[in-house]
Amino acid sequence: MTMLPPGLSLITACGNRLVFLHRALPTWLAMAVDEVIVVDWASAPPIRRADLPADPRLRLIRVEAEGWHLPSAYNLGLRLARFRNVMKLDCDITAAPWALAVNAPAPGAFITGNWRRAPQGQQHLNGSFIAAQADLAAIGGFNEWFEGYGWDDDDLYTRLLAQGLTRRLIAPGSLSHLPHSDALRGADGSPALHIQMNRALADLMPVWDANSPSRHFHAIGPDHFTAAPRIRAPLHFRQMARSLASYRMVGPGIAAPAARSRPPRGQAGPDAATRPAP
Repeated sequence: MTMLPPGLSLITACGNRLVFLHRALPTWLAMAVDEVIVVDWASAPPIRRADLPADPRLRLIRVEAEGWHLPSAYNLGLRLARFRNVMKLDCDITAAPWALAVNAPAPGAFITGNWRRAPQGQQHLNGSFIAAQADLAAIGGFNEWFEGYGWDDDDLYTRLLAQGLTRRLIAPGSLSHLPHSDALRGADGSPALHIQMNRALADLMPVWDANSPSRHFHAIGPDHFTAAPRIRAPLHFRQMARSLASYRMVGPGIAAPAARSRPPRGQAGPDAATRPAP
């Protein structure tokens, strides 16, 4: 991998969430970042550059694609980043002007949110992180075997830890999540079930790494791409993941096909990961 110059690239991906981007983007540009990459993943209508701040650090990347897929969108952002360190924020996360001063990148470490230690209402900061571009490239970025939504952040952190890196936590108050309903999270059905499905896929499939079949993109103009079809996990693994997810949601003593109603979040079986996903 070519050595990138010192500095920090902030990346985000946005699919039909412009209202949040308008609120978050000025707070990002108030930080001492070297560039901000906004991946517009098939928003309808497309995000227009003229509707965003006239800051030369801002790059708007348009992707024509079918269906939202967070790992693909953010992996494209990682590939396009021009600086040595990367800050990943979803478009519903705002930053304090001093956020980078208290979350300075350090060799051999990465910085993340943590849903277990977040204040009430801020658990969705779990998906925010700062890491070295080289460390992210070494693990292949986000796990593109995942379906839909959830567990992408925990899986990425687990693989960074397996590389011998140290995890530090984002300084309290430096980032803030803009609240909204689960309906905007891109999950068809129960978000908790999607978390468990992707958690199961991570257990069943080979560990995602730099040699995994990451999605291809075709340039059709300056900062304008079409997404090739992604390579999905084999059907039998997806079916196994769904069965395992349902089992984890309801516990071992209940036969619960996916179509059956499930208990409310917080009342799932003891092995369920009931945190909200970012």
